[in-house]
Amino acid sequence: FTLVGDHPISVQGNTPPVIKPFPVLTARENESASFGLGTQVTDAETPNLDLDWTFLEAEGLVTVTVSAPGSETGQVARFFPPVNGSGAYVLTAIVRDLDGASDTTVVVLQVEAVNDPPLAPEVVSPVDGADPVSGPVVFQWTGRDPDRGDTLVYELRLGTSQLNLSVLAEGLDTSSYPFTEFAPGTTYFWQVAVRDAGGLQTVGPVWQFTSTPDTLAPAILVGPDVLEATDTTAAISWTTDEPASVRIRLGLAPDLSDSTSFDEVSFPGFNRIHNIVIPGLASGTLHYFRLVLLDETGNLSQSDIQSVTTTGTPGDPGDLDGNRVVEFQDFLLFVAAFPSGEEDPNYNVRADLSGDGQVDFSDFVVFAGLFGTDYTAAKPAGGMVR
Repeated sequence: FTLVGDHPISVQGNTPPVIKPFPVLTARENESASFGLGTQVTDAETPNLDLDWTFLEAEGLVTVTVSAPGSETGQVARFFPPVNGSGAYVLTAIVRDLDGASDTTVVVLQVEAVNDPPLAPEVVSPVDGADPVSGPVVFQWTGRDPDRGDTLVYELRLGTSQLNLSVLAEGLDTSSYPFTEFAPGTTYFWQVAVRDAGGLQTVGPVWQFTSTPDTLAPAILVGPDVLEATDTTAAISWTTDEPASVRIRLGLAPDLSDSTSFDEVSFPGFNRIHNIVIPGLASGTLHYFRLVLLDETGNLSQSDIQSVTTTGTPGDPGDLDGNRVVEFQDFLLFVAAFPSGEEDPNYNVRADLSGDGQVDFSDFVVFAGLFGTDYTAAKPAGGMVR
């Protein structure tokens, strides 16, 4: 016989081979299936070991090899499904004898799905090594799984050391996560672990980025406001836009040109809402002050010059700077207030030695008589801290 179309035609001296029906072949995903062909076909003239087998799959997804004939098993066909390709594949098996006569049949290969671990996540943003990165940051990555339709969840890890990462978020069903609570000028390390529905997990590589340095000085949002003044103290409050410590410059001159005569008062804690008490002030005296603010990254700013007047009556006549000695620094303060009245910005109540609301020549005469007085020899120290 020979084939004419789909019909075998008898040819003298040759009978075409006849294939027995194949059983359904089975294989696990990413594994091959083997089948012995020795008893799967009969041919009147050609020995089975000399028959030529061909296997075709319409989409070319399945690869088949036929081993050299063996004395016991005969030829062996090995079926290799595509990588991660579960499901059923239909192949056409063709066998030919030495004279070219052939027979065909259908072979079904059933590939059992096997759960594969997810592929390692890949970074999207911030890209690995990015510097600088301004906030807020949205971590983004890609996640894939060899098994089509598998559900993935993610765990995001973050830290300032790649050897000590903490879980920032877990159970994420999307491959992104917003984050704002990071420090400026800091190198961060981050990593994503992905888990599939079957519980298999793949941990991705460690990526890093550096946040933008903080170059903005702290700013006062509210205040400063004087809450209360006593004979020797003043309570003030203000609010800053970020945590800051404060130093307070003090003086009796409106421009604080005499501030070097007084010790700064420091409050080192970093806060946004500040309520503090300035100690060691002179009673009944107009004091000027300025806030010097420092944030946690070293940026400095300062407030405008403010003023506060303590209660009580001025002590130690002629001692304008509060150090209890009437000396040249007091003379400079007197000159700064001369002449002035209570309505003038340069008026200094301590220079108004006559108490008439005016700093004039009569006060200068009194001051000249007091020049050189050392009150520390007469009574305990008071007034401003030097």
